[in-house]
Amino acid sequence: MATNPPGQAFPNKARVAILAELEKERRRLLNTPGASISLSRPNLKEFRDNAEQQHIAAQQKAALQHAHTHSSGFFITQDSSFGNLILPVIPRLEPRVLTFLPLVLFLLLPVGQGFQTTHTHVRPTSLPVPLF
Repeated sequence: MATNPPGQAFPNKARVAILAELEKERRRLLNTPGASISLSRPNLKEFRDNAEQQHIAAQQKAALQHAHTHSSGFFITQDSSFGNLILPVIPRLEPRVLTFLPLVLFLLLPVGQGFQTTHTHVRPTSLPVPLF
């Protein structure tokens, strides 16, 4: 057992006395007939897992609230081994919407990037891959 510096001798003696008193009280309660209080200690791993789950749930809630406040997208929570607390959700586009996608992309792109122009029509050089 490691020795303590002289200034810490008193707190250790007090701790030992408190622990001895608690042990006496525990034995007294165990010997009392009809004691209905369970004195078994909860499993440390279960306690830690529960605390960790509550912490992650709080982090997920905060991340989800932040994402909804600062973004126009949709997000869901998930359990992840990689630390991803939330995931963005990409909505399915109706086929009718996909027909306008090249036009929308044309309007969003600067001139000369990704589209070939002719005198009569605009034609994309490569069609975007649908995300569904």
